[in-house]
Amino acid sequence: MFKEYAEIISKDNDKIKFLRKLNLKKYRDDSGQFFVENFNIVLDAAPAGILPEIVYVTQEFYKKNKTKLEVFLKNMDAADC
Repeated sequence: MFKEYAEIISKDNDKIKFLRKLNLKKYRDDSGQFFVENFNIVLDAAPAGILPEIVYVTQEFYKKNKTKLEVFLKNMDAADC
């Protein structure tokens, strides 16, 4: 189900730096990417076929929403097939 799992412990991580850059229109236009900080928006977009490329969550979010997140990721994997 999980294709990749990595714990990010530093705000200076390259992936986090890239996400911060996406706050600027220039970087969104250059990369063709954007981010969503609300899991409910991600869930609402999924039935329309709009699926995330990658999902980042905090440990706290994962602990509180483990079941919902795992079901979503399982369905997302099934949609990739």
